[in-house]
Amino acid sequence: MINEAVVVFIRHESQYLMLKRIENTDIDPGLYNGVGGRVALGETYLDTAVRKVHEETGFRMEEGRFKLVGIVRQEGCKHGDWIIANFVVESEGGDPPAGWETKDGKLEWIPESEVLKKQVVADLQHTFPYVCGGQGIFYGVVTLDAAQNIVNVRLNLTQ
Repeated sequence: MINEAVVVFIRHESQYLMLKRIENTDIDPGLYNGVGGRVALGETYLDTAVRKVHEETGFRMEEGRFKLVGIVRQEGCKHGDWIIANFVVESEGGDPPAGWETKDGKLEWIPESEVLKKQVVADLQHTFPYVCGGQGIFYGVVTLDAAQNIVNVRLNLTQ
């Protein structure tokens, strides 16, 4: 089974709005990542990115502000393989709208230089430099073993 998802990295100046996942979840408990989720039937990756940013942050951002920065296939995941489209969107900064909250975790603005010092999802150690780099679109494959540890990473960059 192939699953499709997006991860969006919301940037303001040299900071990223990261989601620290709740501890009692099947998916990346207690780890930091961008916001995102599954692509719904009939949606494009961009549709999903716009929807998930609103659902998980309360921010409404126009499609034209989103930039595709990479596509990665993850093989060997316990819930099937994944194709994940990675986006960056520029923000004016600030906190989510008053009264807004997410059930998925806690949002936190983190300086770019500090992101990889946090407990992040494993593939982010490999992809985040490309997310920030702005040198092109990255693509590749991340392979996991039965214990869900990364055993192989192959990433390429288009110019």
